[in-house]
Amino acid sequence: MKAGSLEEMEKIAEGDEVMEQALRYMEKFLNDEKIREQYDMANDALYYAKMDGIEQGIVQGIEQGAEKRNVEIVKTMLKEKVPLADISKYTGLTEKEIMKLKEED
Repeated sequence: MKAGSLEEMEKIAEGDEVMEQALRYMEKFLNDEKIREQYDMANDALYYAKMDGIEQGIVQGIEQGAEKRNVEIVKTMLKEKVPLADISKYTGLTEKEIMKLKEED
């Protein structure tokens, strides 16, 4: 529906029960500050929930990327015959974790 004002909308809706009912609902919504505040709060909550999800996804992606890179570094160090104690020291992995990665390779 294209209308520039409430009066135009009323003319368009005239005679159509569903459209008139929708128009009454819209008028009530526009004129009730409490309803508009609740709508805005719900809209904000959805927006922030979505943003939180995106941020969590980014953090998780960064962590997974760092973990993958760490595994690549460990495997390279193992090929270069770097002592397990040194690999552990530089990567923060335990020798047991390093040995597990060695077995996977």
